[in-house]
Amino acid sequence: MKVADLGAKREVVALHATKLDCFIRALERGEEGNTKVWTNTAAHMGISQLPTVVIQGKERTKADCYAMAVKLSDTNSVAWLGLGLSLGPGGSPSTPLSVDIGSVSRLHCLRRAVESDPYNSRAWVDLGIEVATHSAATATAIKGVRICLLYTSDAADEEDSVDLGGRRLI
Repeated sequence: MKVADLGAKREVVALHATKLDCFIRALERGEEGNTKVWTNTAAHMGISQLPTVVIQGKERTKADCYAMAVKLSDTNSVAWLGLGLSLGPGGSPSTPLSVDIGSVSRLHCLRRAVESDPYNSRAWVDLGIEVATHSAATATAIKGVRICLLYTSDAADEEDSVDLGGRRLI
């Protein structure tokens, strides 16, 4: 990476940290009931590479912020997707969530993301990868979710499957 590239990266991280500060201020000044503010706070934590932030005197992780967004709006597909992807290996939180939303797993969150917005292509891809990396029992656990057909130039070349970073969806 060139020095100029590093400078540009620092500017991008600083910009997102500034946006993050604005979202935190909004949460502390009466917007704690706004699911979009919680979702954006979590997203900008990830971009700024901050493991935790203090909101209303409580230390919160990115998963906590997504969980709060989900608690406020059970149909927030972006929040469900973010929560699922922010869960630790094995699909459960690496630390307990500070928000009580019941028992959650990565598979549950990705399924809820797809159910909440069937047009969320990122959720479909991540759900497909999650299912592909587990046993057939996991695949039957998501019955009721429509099968996802990905069409890309790779899929057309391969005729029957598509390679997603070392994993194949068929």
